[in-house]
Amino acid sequence: MSSRTTRIVVAVVIVVSLAGAGLGVRLAARDQARADGGGDAAYRDARQRYVAAVDAVCRDAGEHAPPEEATSTRAMVTELTTAARIMGRTVAAIEAAKPPPADAARIRRQYIGPLKSLTAHLGDLAGRAEAAMSKGDEATARSLVEKSYEPNEDEASSTAFATAYGMTACAGQ
Repeated sequence: MSSRTTRIVVAVVIVVSLAGAGLGVRLAARDQARADGGGDAAYRDARQRYVAAVDAVCRDAGEHAPPEEATSTRAMVTELTTAARIMGRTVAAIEAAKPPPADAARIRRQYIGPLKSLTAHLGDLAGRAEAAMSKGDEATARSLVEKSYEPNEDEASSTAFATAYGMTACAGQ
């Protein structure tokens, strides 16, 4: 999985900022206390099923990313557009997974919300890069693709949440 597309598709699971890491540590401590007896067996089972379902979605997304790295601007823009589409489908599948009811609001707010924002960001960059290419402006298109590689707050916070919640594939592990 060395292609740019794979990095973009699983970008949500690769980079953790210091602020995001701090959030992850706090969530992990609270969640570990719950798992160590603070919650019931039904909660733990529901959480394990949710984590397994969501991690399967992330693994599948990574497997569907094109394996080759693009060198031409046109190919880079195509990779970004493909990655944005895959990311959109991935987030929709994650959103469709049923979380434990006790965690549903927190998951929507701290995980799915940032994922949707990241997806919109990538879609916007892909659309603008496609428009630049259609005008023959390769420099702008390449710049927009390169901007898609930059880490952002939504990426960091969703990765921190995934890590703290016990996800592996969605946390880049």
